[in-house]
Amino acid sequence: MIRPVTIPSFRSPLRLDPQEIGQVELLGVPGPLRWSRGKSGLKVHLPERKPGEATYVLKITPKR
Repeated sequence: MIRPVTIPSFRSPLRLDPQEIGQVELLGVPGPLRWSRGKSGLKVHLPERKPGEATYVLKITPKR
């Protein structure tokens, strides 16, 4: 089962950093994650299992 999580600080449009997001990855997991961005924030669909024991670490890359 995939769990979605929302990060409100990356909502769209964002005045401080209007750059578009190109890709969202979870470190330790191959390939990009499914995500969407809207007024409520950046919604990322995380895998059921964490890649490690400590925490989730997301790599958010801007669109080029």
